[in-house]
Amino acid sequence: MAPVYLYRFDYSTPLLKLLLVRAAHATELPYVWGNLGGSQDPALKLGDAKAAIAVSRRVRTRWINFATRGKPTGPDGEPDWPCYEEAHRACLIIGRRDAVVHDVDAHIRATWGSKW
Repeated sequence: MAPVYLYRFDYSTPLLKLLLVRAAHATELPYVWGNLGGSQDPALKLGDAKAAIAVSRRVRTRWINFATRGKPTGPDGEPDWPCYEEAHRACLIIGRRDAVVHDVDAHIRATWGSKW
């Protein structure tokens, strides 16, 4: 079986925080494609472009390395992203700084029962 990698995209710009918008489905896509701050994108209007660009570079590095090498390694100094296994349930939390958390949201998973 091929390795599986779990991530949660938690990065949010000041404008999105002000609007109480947090990470949601597909909010990471501008970071994956590197097309932040376009004329139709208000997300960076209150600043934080430098941090957003850094997040985008880390994400793109990991995605490119996964596509070309089969392992989503990040830039030097970034945490190793282990594959997801039931014993550890590793999840890369992508934010201003990336971190690996094991069994993230365990309490939510537990409400679904032992199959998850």
